[in-house]
Amino acid sequence: MKISKDLEDEEMEELFEKAISRNCCRYYHIDNKELITKVETLWMISHQRTQVPYNRMINKVEAKGIIYEWKGKPMNWCVFVRWMIWDQL
Repeated sequence: MKISKDLEDEEMEELFEKAISRNCCRYYHIDNKELITKVETLWMISHQRTQVPYNRMINKVEAKGIIYEWKGKPMNWCVFVRWMIWDQL
């Protein structure tokens, strides 16, 4: 997924809080329940888990993809899911 050219980190920080590490963002402070549901559902599907982690952290790539899609642009999550579960295939 090469969307970093279209989205800057400042745009990501508007919706998610500032990255806590080089590659992670938290989403627990978001007021939009629809967005939280989308983030958690996407996380469970892409990571092949039945529940989200208690720390509510997602990859920076996931956060950028969600913002990209939230802005109304089409997003192909299949590439990301394949990358995430490559060792399981």
